[in-house]
Amino acid sequence: MQELLDKRSYTRKVFSLEGNKKLYRFHTAHKHFKNEKEEFETIDTTLSFDETTKQFCQSKASYHCNIPEYADDWFEFYNAYEGANHTIKAKPVASHVKGVAFSADDGQGVLYKDAFGKGIDLKVYAYWHGLKKVIIINEKPAEIADMSFDFEMELPSTKVKDRQGIEWDKSSTLDFKDKTLKIGEEGKESYFHNAMMWDSGKNRENVNIELYTKDGKTYLRKTIPKEFLEKATYPVYTDHPTNYNPTAGDGDVNSAYSEIWDTAHDATSGSDVDYSASNMNCLVYGGTFFFIQRMFIPINTSGIVDDATIISASLYLYLNVKDNLDNDGDDWMNIVKTSQISTTTLTYDDYAQCGEVDNPIEGATRINIGNLNISTYNAWTLNSTGIGWIDKTGITKLGMREGHDCIDSAVTNLNDMGCATSENTSGTKDPYLDVTTSGGTNYNSTFTETITCSETTLRSGARILSETITPTEAIMKSSTRLLSENITTSETIKKSPAKSFLETSTLAETYSRRLTLSRLFSETSNLTESIVKGASKIMSDIATLTESITKIKAINLILSETINLTETIQRGISRFISETITTTESIFKASQRIFSETVNFTETICKAITRSIDETITLADDFLKQSGVALIFTETITLTENFVKQLSFSRIFSETVNLVESFSNTRVYQRLFVDEFYLSEIFRVPFHWSHITKNVGSWANSIKNSTTWNKITGANNLWSRITKISPTWNKKNKNNTTWYN
Repeated sequence: MQELLDKRSYTRKVFSLEGNKKLYRFHTAHKHFKNEKEEFETIDTTLSFDETTKQFCQSKASYHCNIPEYADDWFEFYNAYEGANHTIKAKPVASHVKGVAFSADDGQGVLYKDAFGKGIDLKVYAYWHGLKKVIIINEKPAEIADMSFDFEMELPSTKVKDRQGIEWDKSSTLDFKDKTLKIGEEGKESYFHNAMMWDSGKNRENVNIELYTKDGKTYLRKTIPKEFLEKATYPVYTDHPTNYNPTAGDGDVNSAYSEIWDTAHDATSGSDVDYSASNMNCLVYGGTFFFIQRMFIPINTSGIVDDATIISASLYLYLNVKDNLDNDGDDWMNIVKTSQISTTTLTYDDYAQCGEVDNPIEGATRINIGNLNISTYNAWTLNSTGIGWIDKTGITKLGMREGHDCIDSAVTNLNDMGCATSENTSGTKDPYLDVTTSGGTNYNSTFTETITCSETTLRSGARILSETITPTEAIMKSSTRLLSENITTSETIKKSPAKSFLETSTLAETYSRRLTLSRLFSETSNLTESIVKGASKIMSDIATLTESITKIKAINLILSETINLTETIQRGISRFISETITTTESIFKASQRIFSETVNFTETICKAITRSIDETITLADDFLKQSGVALIFTETITLTENFVKQLSFSRIFSETVNLVESFSNTRVYQRLFVDEFYLSEIFRVPFHWSHITKNVGSWANSIKNSTTWNKITGANNLWSRITKISPTWNKKNKNNTTWYN
């Protein structure tokens, strides 16, 4: 089973199985964060101590943190999630106590013993979602009274609102018990989620929490009332989470305590709600009163290919505790479909949204509480009904009910199941859903094939160009050698003018024939045409592949999941462009080398001509009188003209330019083909190149009107059809100069 890294999201992992099957693992907690390259990387909140700043630090999550060495210093939380980029600081009004790093089953962080007085500790967790500051009252106070704990705060210079959008004006105290505060710009907020207090027994309530100002400073205060402290089983805990995004919406809602079963069971609203704690419960209790608790587990299951078939699914919950005291055969737990109002929070009204009140439809195989295992994951296998609830493009809303609650049968004792939530500070126990699929069009695979094809084009182009360079070098080396022989011969002619001019004529004719420019350039021409034809075919295949993308059934899903698609395409395109640039640079370097040798060759010609000009003048009159010479020069000119006409030089170079353009780097092309220095050096010798270059205008027109490139890039219409209806694509790429280039 191999993970497909390009299909990661914040909460999703995908694994490839045999037989065109895939396993999608959807977590409620984030498992990945975006690194500097905008790639999803596994979260690691392991703390390291900075000896310079004297802080415990981490930066491998969607937030960064600096935790001080001493309890009465500043705790820094930097929100790096989706461009939020702001810092929240908190300093406990506490003793100067040195912290000790810990790593345990419940997570990792720093513990400050006796930070708020003897027996009252501060334990700070650095987990996937942020910082959670937990105050621990280890023993019952000798004198029971309300206990308050203060933190001086430094908030970003932005608005503070509650979930209803009500803004705090800082002129009065802001009570946010049972509420979540949002700090920061719209869409880039950090969150103070509802804080809780609980004991070592079954008591758990929302804690009193507020913001206030004093002497120009902002403070946060939590207060545990004496009534709770009086009845609690110690140790007692209270938390204050600071998070970079909303919660996953998993948690529980419980009924009010009632002496009548039906009153508790049929209530339309609950009396308590919790969606930010580390644990949640599904339970029923009967005795002197009745009490029911229902569990909610919304999971983002988007990303499943639309035409894939879901063949199995299982929900995994990590159990921390269970009670099975009413073991009458109806003591089981099972999955139901919820209709909770929000998938990031829970409200009192959600109590009645956990399936039908009586006999809700069950989406999995029942598991008897006696068969559940503690301190490990337990799996509920979804039936066909439950599989039908899975939303391939959004949130799948699942819940959990106890058997007596489902069939509306009163209990006489406690049946309970306690599970870890997405907010569990261990980072390894959150609920998740495994979904196995078969078949379906794999759009990421399609784009991977496109990229692979493009890479093949580049590599093939580089190889073909290399083969083109080799005969070109051979031409230059051969020509240089022959020219040297010619110069030597000219010197011989000068020294021995009495020798037969017929021999000179024959030698010159032999030189022009030995040079075999016609054959060499013909081979180069054929090779260049092969490049163009090969590139055209490869590009045509890409165009066909692109067109096939528009025809696949999964395109609707791709376009609906614009963000996931955009991220996938951009990673692929970035890789493609990177290799294109690398290859183009290789082409440029090779071309520079060729042109450099060409310049050297041209300079050699120029020097040779300069050196032998006097000799040529001396011999010219006698030389031209020989009939064979006139014939030789006539054939030489004819050869040059034939080279231009027969080899369609302008077309070959036009199509070569097209190939360079297909490598998507016109700036390098301009350097290769428009650079004034190189061209001026190459075309400096008027006679040798005049016949070749005299029709430069035709060459330019051929480039301008090249049908080959137009045919290849006509596929852009297909691409436009894919991208034009995607506003997010356009928005994300409108300033991407690399892409436009």
